Amino acid sequence: MIWPFVTKQTEPAKAAEQVCDTWVEKLELDLSASTVGDLGSVADPTLELAQSMVANAGSEAFRSEAREFVLKTIADLPPDARGFAGKDESGLEQFLDDLLARGGDLVTARLKARCSAMRLRRLELARYGKFTDKAIDFGEEPVSGPDLHIVFGLNEAGKSTALSAYLDLLFGIEERSRYSFLHEYSSMRIGGPLEFEDARLPFPAS
Repeated sequence: MIWPFVTKQTEPAKAAEQVCDTWVEKLELDLSASTVGDLGSVADPTLELAQSMVANAGSEAFRSEAREFVLKTIADLPPDARGFAGKDESGLEQFLDDLLARGGDLVTARLKARCSAMRLRRLELARYGKFTDKAIDFGEEPVSGPDLHIVFGLNEAGKSTALSAYLDLLFGIEERSRYSFLHEYSSMRIGGPLEFEDARLPFPAS
């Protein structure tokens, strides 16, 4: 189709006339999961990516590359922002353990969040803002009826903190977080299972 307000015939339009008046107006790509073989199982590329990451994370080569990347990142940061990976060698090793253990889930959750409906099952506020070892449980998804939850509380109860924690769960805690007044940035932890249409990810405390 050539839009009516185009007064001058363009080169693509002329080329279209030469191929049976065909004009590509819009191209749609189907990115839904495909069925594999005759087993009726659904292959989810996002979950397959997570499984591959978990498998590779156990190799020494992968850990070595991750270590070099973290050390380079630390070197590029100002001194007051270098504590995210621990204060010594043992702290760095613990950070790498956590990173490699949950990296697949983090990537999967963030990819899935962009391609299917997502539901927060529970928000775990292990160490975040004024909260220590607290959680907001939204329960199982109802079979029928609305799935609406209202977080109610007095002023300064932590409603805005909980909302910020949810966003940080999805996108990561900022280095200069305003919610590190009780717990140091390097020790802040949030978590909670995220439920999708075809999967449930534990999303451990970050």
